[in-house]
Amino acid sequence: MAQQQVSNFWIQAHLSRALLLLALTAACAFPSAAQHHALILIPVQQGKAVLSQTGRVTTLTFTPTSGKAEQIALTHESDYPQGTNAPIKARLVAESPGQYLIFTDTFASNPGNPQGECGASPGGERYLHVVSLPQAKETFSTIVESCRQDIESKATTPEWDAAKHVLTVRFTHYDNHSPRDSYQVAPDGSVQPIKTS
Repeated sequence: MAQQQVSNFWIQAHLSRALLLLALTAACAFPSAAQHHALILIPVQQGKAVLSQTGRVTTLTFTPTSGKAEQIALTHESDYPQGTNAPIKARLVAESPGQYLIFTDTFASNPGNPQGECGASPGGERYLHVVSLPQAKETFSTIVESCRQDIESKATTPEWDAAKHVLTVRFTHYDNHSPRDSYQVAPDGSVQPIKTS
């Protein structure tokens, strides 16, 4: 009887150890919810554009109508890096099929701390991106709205003038920004600032 109890104890101990090792292996093999987040679809006219977040990196995966998918890492310059915060929404601003995409993505200002500074902000941190499709790279990124940095833009921002290929960001409240920033977007997706008076 005592030998059977000792035997049962060892079986349970080995089983517990095996389950623990299995759980640790699974945790290392698959990203946790904090490392990998839900996908955000950008409604493009041609192909498929999806934002995803892994760790501290936001990636645009663009798949043309015919061709292979390209993964493009996006930048989000800020005094307050979003860390593992995933984008909560995205909006297509303009598209030149096969040439470039212009879109915004938005992050919660203070995720995980709704009672903290900007924790309940409905606007969040909003960034504007231009991506060159032939080069498969981001050519421009800027912040256009931020509770954390006290930057507000007009509801219509960013504005796109398709005839002139000009992007305009109009601010209503800003620190270290002019009231209006304009950018010329070339056919290849490269971006140059336009001096405004």
